[in-house]
Amino acid sequence: MLINYYYDSNRNDTLEISQVWMNNKWNNNLKIVNTFDENGNRIKTLTQIWNDNNWVNSSKDSTKYFENGLKKYILLQSWDGKNWENYWQLTFNYNEKWQLDSILVKTWNGNSWRNYYLTTITYSSGNSQMVGLIQERVNNHWENNSRYTSYIILKITLFKEYMNIG
Repeated sequence: MLINYYYDSNRNDTLEISQVWMNNKWNNNLKIVNTFDENGNRIKTLTQIWNDNNWVNSSKDSTKYFENGLKKYILLQSWDGKNWENYWQLTFNYNEKWQLDSILVKTWNGNSWRNYYLTTITYSSGNSQMVGLIQERVNNHWENNSRYTSYIILKITLFKEYMNIG
């Protein structure tokens, strides 16, 4: 597979085209077009597939941000051949320190949004450890699905030591 990346003058990855080797030549496969706002935030991604010598819409996502640049929500949609259909919606919530507090994932059932996954994040007192609890919505209640732990400060410290900085 061959992937070509294209960037704008602000070094934003605006276009990605992937090709596959077939019949002794490179053939188009997938195209991803990114749009950015004036702050360099990715606000839209359009994905297209190569079909019958044409690029055909496949999916797109749109992202909204808070003024401080943190994500507010992402809307993912799929192309049905004529219209964009809602697929997923991710809503990001933050605590008073603007640390990620939770991510709510909803799916579209054709008429309305339905809660699907909820990730709740807690931090240790020194913010050195982050624990995420992922729950799935089953029969109108949340059921625990998985849990993860991240040692934020340890990762930063090891990185600084590796890079011989600070």
